Amino acid sequence: MAVGIGGEKLWLSPTVANNASVFSDQSGNGNNGTAVGSISTTADSGSGGSYAFNIDSGSKGVSLPIGIINGQTAYAYGIWVKLAGGQLSSSNVFGGYVSNSADANPTFFVSGTDWLRVLGKSDSGSTVAYTIASPATASVWTHLLFNYSAANGLRTYENGVLQNTYTAQLVTGRGTVDFAIGKTSSYSATICVADDARVYHRELSQAEITHLATSRGILGPPGGLPANYDPFRNDRFDNKTFSGLRF
Repeated sequence: MAVGIGGEKLWLSPTVANNASVFSDQSGNGNNGTAVGSISTTADSGSGGSYAFNIDSGSKGVSLPIGIINGQTAYAYGIWVKLAGGQLSSSNVFGGYVSNSADANPTFFVSGTDWLRVLGKSDSGSTVAYTIASPATASVWTHLLFNYSAANGLRTYENGVLQNTYTAQLVTGRGTVDFAIGKTSSYSATICVADDARVYHRELSQAEITHLATSRGILGPPGGLPANYDPFRNDRFDNKTFSGLRF
């Protein structure tokens, strides 16, 4: 099983190794996705990936477990996407917005001409929308992420960089309705390829967010092995002198 940065509750990232089961949750928690509209994968090695979900029509997507962030006091979810460009009407990228329900999850979506936005519900149940980037660059991989805790509010990130912080404007953590990549019951899919969708039941650090935005499908926590690690040197003797010799 692939090992992520720690605490993944859902992780979908099609690879050559698991391409026969592209909707299987790699976190080991059984939060498998369900294909919508005969979605397929496509080979795409940009930004460190291998395969990606090919959302080439508004009717395609991956349906995810509805209650994945239900009742959580802290959570994060993010995804890598590459927009096809020319998207004119409101369409879903990743999240769980439902227009007629106060239980909507915060959602990344596209409207205008490739404008990336955040869509959600206020505490009173009214619809709110905020622009995080305008317009998005077509055919370029972009990492998008929501990060939430009661103490710090809901924050949006693009390519690891904080875009906005919402304190009370968006309902968070209810999650009893749609949660999907692409097509939902209320919205068509944004035409794009998508990869490395992850959900956490904890707040992520800036170092972790930067790490995830560095390369698709990245493994392990930030930092990894020391930059000066040398497998051919016994570090027990590094910078120490024995019998007058320096190793």
